[in-house]
Amino acid sequence: MKQNELFHLSALARLSVTEAEAHALSEDLDGLLSLCQSLRDLSESEQDALPENTPSLTRDDTPAPCLPREDALANAPAQKDGFICI
Repeated sequence: MKQNELFHLSALARLSVTEAEAHALSEDLDGLLSLCQSLRDLSESEQDALPENTPSLTRDDTPAPCLPREDALANAPAQKDGFICI
């Protein structure tokens, strides 16, 4: 990934990235993008499919107590009237 693309992405994500970090991140993202491309190139016959009788791998959706508002707002960078400001 070119460094100007990396700086553009970091600006969109509102991240500050130094030149040294940009170099390391660029190498990491190149490896990740290469891996994604190799997965995209696999044919369907090369992919392992789950057998039809495989049990569900997800957990049950059960209600749980909510996080108290004060705890949820504790690490917010800014807040107003009980809401997180972005």
